[in-house]
Amino acid sequence: MNQRGTVCRNLEILSQIGRIQTYGLAGTDKRFDGRTDTHDQVRCARCGRGDDVPVALIPVSDEALMGITDYEAFSHRLEFVGLCAWSKRDGDEAR
Repeated sequence: MNQRGTVCRNLEILSQIGRIQTYGLAGTDKRFDGRTDTHDQVRCARCGRGDDVPVALIPVSDEALMGITDYEAFSHRLEFVGLCAWSKRDGDEAR
């Protein structure tokens, strides 16, 4: 029995029914988040670690998009990309 396949299927089902969020950019692994509210995230470009940003740094509303485009927004995500403390430290040691 393929347990990884079962876990992935269950995560997909939970995402489809809105109990968790799925996120990821092209070329990266799909990630799952137990927080279903709109919140910003930060991801390490080297190791892939992801964390929630503890506060809304940029006040954005879905309605703000209307009027400047022809889209009707119903959700948004903001992701910062950088290096986490562990990756910065490991990079310094490698030099």
